[in-house]
Amino acid sequence: KQVDWNDIPDPRQSGDLPDGIYMLGVETITKKPSGSGKLMYEGIMRVVEPVAFVGAPLYENFVIGSDADPQADDPHTLKDSVGLKILKTIFVACGMPLARDLDLMVQQAAGQRFLASIYTKVEPPMNKDGTTNQYAGRKKNAMGRLWRVGERPVELASAPPAAVGPVVAGAANNGAPTQTVKSPFTGEQVPIA
Repeated sequence: KQVDWNDIPDPRQSGDLPDGIYMLGVETITKKPSGSGKLMYEGIMRVVEPVAFVGAPLYENFVIGSDADPQADDPHTLKDSVGLKILKTIFVACGMPLARDLDLMVQQAAGQRFLASIYTKVEPPMNKDGTTNQYAGRKKNAMGRLWRVGERPVELASAPPAAVGPVVAGAANNGAPTQTVKSPFTGEQVPIA
């Protein structure tokens, strides 16, 4: 078989999306252990709108377990889990009724749609646990606020978002000032790419 590779579009990679509000479709949310053995759900969302970015992936890991309770058997672990809070936000944005069975919820989420504010973040040099981040400096798309379809228009940002955090000297920019915004999920200041 002969292929003209010029006719084959390049696949979209995580980090390729410009900042804006996108309609996303849940492709899958799959239970699997995190790298450290904690209960985690791995999500793959794909852009539905805007048309120019249809099919672009957005990957999210929702860690539910903790160091002290890797399988999240304690109700307090569930209550404190950032990953579970984000999953709940997705389910609500999809307009899904909340059921107690998490595995059923993630199964029913497949094919559901929601709106998400997408921004680009740069992976930091160090992980939260103090180890070196093997992905340092790489750009990654991340979700900010979420809404139900129809609550906001789908639109790309024409300019970078205004900084709500301090302007700091960043090693990734050779010491040049870097604007930051506060992550709606972690509360951390993250650089604007």
